Amino acid sequence: MKNIFKKQDSIKSFTIRALLILFKSGIFTALALLPTALALLPQSELKIEWIIVIFLILVILHIAAESFNLIKDGYTKRRELKSIGFDGKVTEHDLHEFRVHKSHIDDREFAFREVKEEVDELISRRTPVLIVGPSMSGKTRLAVESLRTVAPEYPLWFPSSDEAIEKVLNLGYELRKNTTIFLDDIDRFLSKRSLESTAFRRWEKNNCIIVATLQNSKFSKLVENGDNYRILNTFRIVKISSLMSDKELLFLEKSSYKELVPHIRQFGLAPLLGGAKIALDKYHLGEEERSWGWALVRSAIDWQRLGHRSATREQLFFLTKKNPRGAIGNPDLAEGWEWATKPINHTISLLREIDTNQWEAIDIIKQKGTWVISDSFVDSTKLVSLKKNPKRKEKINKRLYSRKSIRSFILGYTAYFIALQTSFMILPLLDTDKIHDVKTAPTHQYYPSNSGNVSDDASALSVQPFESPSTTPDTATSTPQGGSAVPPPSSETDSTGDPGRTEDAAPSLPASRGLTRDDFFNPPDNSRQAPFDVAGEKHEGIGVSPVGRGDDELELRLGNRYSRLTFNAGQADLSEASNTYLRVEIITNNTTVSITDIPFNEIRPFDIDVTNINAVKIRLSKVDEKGAVSYSDKNITAVLFDIQLQ
Repeated sequence: MKNIFKKQDSIKSFTIRALLILFKSGIFTALALLPTALALLPQSELKIEWIIVIFLILVILHIAAESFNLIKDGYTKRRELKSIGFDGKVTEHDLHEFRVHKSHIDDREFAFREVKEEVDELISRRTPVLIVGPSMSGKTRLAVESLRTVAPEYPLWFPSSDEAIEKVLNLGYELRKNTTIFLDDIDRFLSKRSLESTAFRRWEKNNCIIVATLQNSKFSKLVENGDNYRILNTFRIVKISSLMSDKELLFLEKSSYKELVPHIRQFGLAPLLGGAKIALDKYHLGEEERSWGWALVRSAIDWQRLGHRSATREQLFFLTKKNPRGAIGNPDLAEGWEWATKPINHTISLLREIDTNQWEAIDIIKQKGTWVISDSFVDSTKLVSLKKNPKRKEKINKRLYSRKSIRSFILGYTAYFIALQTSFMILPLLDTDKIHDVKTAPTHQYYPSNSGNVSDDASALSVQPFESPSTTPDTATSTPQGGSAVPPPSSETDSTGDPGRTEDAAPSLPASRGLTRDDFFNPPDNSRQAPFDVAGEKHEGIGVSPVGRGDDELELRLGNRYSRLTFNAGQADLSEASNTYLRVEIITNNTTVSITDIPFNEIRPFDIDVTNINAVKIRLSKVDEKGAVSYSDKNITAVLFDIQLQ
């Protein structure tokens, strides 16, 4: 287990790392010096003190290089922790970093809320708190202010997405005691099952502070799921209203918001500060005009209603073109995008960017999504290209970066060895007075004599000065006595003289017959070649069971020599779930070219252009009827058959 924010463990880890650097530096440098030192010392009077000095210099240089890597690794780790939400303390962040809506009114003063005392008490007792209320009712602001009051000095974990939760849980990170865990809009993590009840029990055991927020409209839907109910049941629920009570209004009349009290009575303070009214007015105006900006906002709402966290600009453009929703006028999506994302009074916009090119509709607008989502929109979401997803590009870039790092490591240490050996080759020349005169003996080539038998007797050998390659005949080499010629190397041998070695042939796949499991590159362990019943028909093919959530891949290495790949795919009749779809994603040279969802009892043909393609991956996963990842416990078996290359 990796322990985050445990100082004693950090010091222990750093000490062990430093000792390893010293040990590696000494051993590495000594091994590098040994061959050259043994070769030069018999021929030189170089003092041993110089050898020790050079040895220490090289050790210091190696330690400096390793120390630089240690500092760089530490910086990389801190940046990684920051990316998943570990970033200082709650008092070190601005309100808007916690997703609190910006306001055109000065909102630095926190307005008194009666429930704050209850929240403060629960946090001080380490009781998990869930603040439930309408959108823009001040849930997040209340949680932040309570944490600033009760736990200002504790380390903070504020995960911004479900990916951050999954990363922490999958890597086995263990939070130290008194870590503050702030889960704003906890439904984001529960809808994709990023959170587990076991993780909550472990955090409670470590005496962590857990505070979460949730909208009223989503609470009843979440508790219908058993796992979600077990998690939510660990919280003490505190409800908050958008409108202020009489006691709270009395406090407001003595605050900096006293001039806004008449409007606060009507709308509430949080909606007024967050710009809820002006945002709703703009949305309704776009609805009346049937503008393309309004259509983009509707696409973002439906995308989130289907369980997705956020969408890229390109994805929303694609979905809106396929589903214009009655928008009129010239389909200028660029102008509509500016309308939807431009802040009103420099504070709030209908679509907000929560990450690089990741957009979502604001909560007060998202609540307007009560209409029935059309089938055409659901079908369009299945066609959205994943190659435009920056998170996928980030994973590819990380893989490329790691390969470059390995190459840089090898080249760096190769250069280190070369410099080390070269320095000792020229070192004796710096002190020529202390070097023995070493006479170089002439080089000779030895050949067997014509006597036929080679013996230890000197007369059995003939001595011939070595001739340069340019004087050597091409066909045969004659002995000094003019006897039989020594034949040249056989043509069956390669340049190394090894007759059994041949050039490695490039892999070739059969185009005259159907491909089998053995033709694929490192097929998954859960796959097998066998006959299967698919849609009532028996086919010999490759079965993958159970199909997971995108981890099963079948890959072909084509060597850029084929033009077309065809096959059929479907679910085996023995699959346990008949209401689950099989998703088949085709990836050529690390680019997704198609995504197809296949229901039970259907067979779908595939025809893929593989011209100038070296690698083709067939990624399999199971999804539900809405196209989201299926978490059903029932297994399905994917079958691929009639696989042909041309």
